[in-house]
Amino acid sequence: MQILHSNGFTEEEINEKKAIVYNNLVTSMCTILKAMDNVLHIPLEDSEKEVRS
Repeated sequence: MQILHSNGFTEEEINEKKAIVYNNLVTSMCTILKAMDNVLHIPLEDSEKEVRS
């Protein structure tokens, strides 16, 4: 909302938010990868690639 109703963020606010966004990105990616393997049973490797090797 601050971007829409204000003049954006200060440099200090940008640097603070950058760390939060990066942490959220890494956490979300780990959660997705774990779910692919454990819940959805989607293999993380390419089985055709193993045959070609």
